[in-house]
Amino acid sequence: MTALSSSQSRALAATLARLTGPLQDPPVPTTPASPEHLLGLIAARPWRRSALDEASAAAMATKLDRAVAAGAPIAFSLPFGGYRGWQLPSAPDPDWSEVFWLDYLRSFAERLVAVHPAGVRIALSYVGGVMEWVNQLPQQAQNRYLDRLDLLLQLRSTPRLRFQLVDHADAHGGRSEVLALLQARESEQPPPSDAELSRARRNLVPLTGAWDGQPPPEALVRQAARRCGVLMGLESRRAFNKFGTHLQLSHGRGASLCLHIGSCRSAVAQPWVSTGFLQWCPQRDAWIEQLATGEAAMRRRPTIGVEHPLMAVSPALRTLPLLR
Repeated sequence: MTALSSSQSRALAATLARLTGPLQDPPVPTTPASPEHLLGLIAARPWRRSALDEASAAAMATKLDRAVAAGAPIAFSLPFGGYRGWQLPSAPDPDWSEVFWLDYLRSFAERLVAVHPAGVRIALSYVGGVMEWVNQLPQQAQNRYLDRLDLLLQLRSTPRLRFQLVDHADAHGGRSEVLALLQARESEQPPPSDAELSRARRNLVPLTGAWDGQPPPEALVRQAARRCGVLMGLESRRAFNKFGTHLQLSHGRGASLCLHIGSCRSAVAQPWVSTGFLQWCPQRDAWIEQLATGEAAMRRRPTIGVEHPLMAVSPALRTLPLLR
C-alpha cells in the first residue's frame, strides 16, 4: 500500500482511537428522562432505518414506562446467528465488522445512558449447540467465535452500558435438550420458501472434500432450510426478544415488535456474515466504516498493520483493510 497522506493518517489515528480505545460512560443525570423522551431518542434518525409501526412503538413505550418506574436499565435484545460466516476470510474469528457493530450500538445507546441513570444493557441472543445440525457448521467453530466475541463485548462494555451474550438453549435446560426439541419438530416443519432455500444454500457448510466445488445437493439444502425454520420458530426466542422486558433491535426490515437499526455508520448488513473495512471519503476528510457481504466480502483489499487494545481478540484485528 502506498503511504497515507498526512490528513488520512490523522483521521485513521482518530478513528482507531474511537473504535478501540478506552471508554467512559456519560455522567449520571440528576433528573431521569421521561419514557416519552427515551422513546424519541430510540426512534430517532439516523439509527432508525425504517418507520416504527404503531404496535412496536406501543410495546416499547410500555417497557420504557416499567424501566423508568423501577429505576432499571433499559434492556435491548438483538437476535443474531451466534456464528461467523464460514466463507469469510477471518472465520471462525471476528473481524472489524464486529468492532464497527459495537461502536455503532454504543453510539446509539450512549444517548440513552446520558439521560437514564440506570443505564443500558444490550443482549446479543442466539441458540447455541444447534448450528452443526442446521447447516453443518462445526461446533468448535461456533464455540471459538462466541468465546472471541464475548471477550470483545467485555472490552467494549462500561458500568452503565453493558453488552452480553444470551444463549436461548439455557431456557430449555441446555444445548443437548434444545437440540433434541428441535429434532423432534423437524418433521412438522412446512416446505421452505424460495427465500429460505436461497439462504440455506449460502449458509450450508461443505464437509471436507464434499461436492467438489459444485452446488450442494438440493435434498441437503431443503433439509438445512427446514431445520433453520424449526430453529427460528423456537418459542424462547420470541419470548425473550419480543414479549419480555427487552426492546428488540433488528438489522432486517419488516420484523414485528422491534426497531430496524443500522449495523454501522454506512450499512444495515448482518456483521457476523460480513467483512469490515474502512473507506476514505475525501468530501468528509474521514474514514467511513463499511461492511461487505457475499462475493464482495471475499475480495482482497490493501491492509495496514495496526496496534490497539483489541488486538488479542482476533488475528484479523492486527491489520486493517483500507480502501482509498
